[in-house]
Amino acid sequence: MKHFRGTWGKFFPFAFNYFLASSAKRSRMLVKVFGSAVYGVEAITITIEVNVTEGLHTFIVGLADSAVKESIQRIESAIKSNGYYMPRTKLVVNLAPADIRKSGSAFDLPIAIGVLAASGQIPADTILKDHVIMGELGLDGSMHPIKGALPIAIQARKEQFAGLIVPRQNASEAAIVNQLKVFSFAHLREVIDHFKGSAVARPVACAIATTANGSACAISMRRRMSIAVAIGMSCGGALFQ
Repeated sequence: MKHFRGTWGKFFPFAFNYFLASSAKRSRMLVKVFGSAVYGVEAITITIEVNVTEGLHTFIVGLADSAVKESIQRIESAIKSNGYYMPRTKLVVNLAPADIRKSGSAFDLPIAIGVLAASGQIPADTILKDHVIMGELGLDGSMHPIKGALPIAIQARKEQFAGLIVPRQNASEAAIVNQLKVFSFAHLREVIDHFKGSAVARPVACAIATTANGSACAISMRRRMSIAVAIGMSCGGALFQ
């Protein structure tokens, strides 16, 4: 028994390290996903780099606050709850630019998608680079609303992203901005299916209401005016054209 324990004690660390190294080599990948940080009525696009490599532990760097760093627990639970796995090798998440503070739980979804892509569980093709992705995750993968969907959408269109992915509760707010495809989802599983191509979602259509003066997005004029004043645009300006 002592001999067995001694042999196993020497073999187990070697086998464990070999398993980690081989797993990392099979799935090693650097993936870039795009999110957004809101400051007042403006948004700044954030590049979320996720790298799976040899080693241990998870690191979130790039001037992230405690809510962002805590996201890894929500993300792991959400990923596992939907039949996927969390990499057991070294996982580094970098939020760039690194000199801008990132706060809140809205980075849950883009980090989760980055982890799944970097570990080879969903395609890491160009479609990820064409979208801004934001959303808070529950432990079961359900998506919760975020703050600042409108300035995020404005900035995404300004930088010519093809689409914006937000929680379903933020769909109508983000869809005010035209010339930008807005996709809304209620669950992480739906986002995964969208990127895998198994259930491609349709963009959210801003409800159209016909008035005496023509057609307009179904949002009150008072709301339009408040939005326009807040972002320094007129109602007939670039936002709604």
